[in-house]
Amino acid sequence: MLLLWSRCGKVVILNVLTHVSPQDGRGITIANEVYDAIKGTGLSDTLKVVGTDGTASMTGNKAGFIRCLEEKPGRPLQWVVCPFFCTAMSCL
Repeated sequence: MLLLWSRCGKVVILNVLTHVSPQDGRGITIANEVYDAIKGTGLSDTLKVVGTDGTASMTGNKAGFIRCLEEKPGRPLQWVVCPFFCTAMSCL
């Protein structure tokens, strides 16, 4: 699910943009499908923050989803990684 955040004063509005079902769990595949979904919306030019769980396929510094997504517009994005994922995995 792709979510679009807009700021109106102090209120954050969250809208569902679309749903993406990647063919596999590799970062590059996810990045390609997400970018294809947003490139026609103008969001590809204004995207600044990406949030995910902490799995390597999402946060890997070479082939993770966020890193691969950064390469599409050719600029860095702010990474927001859920801290609860790491906590939950340490309990297993």
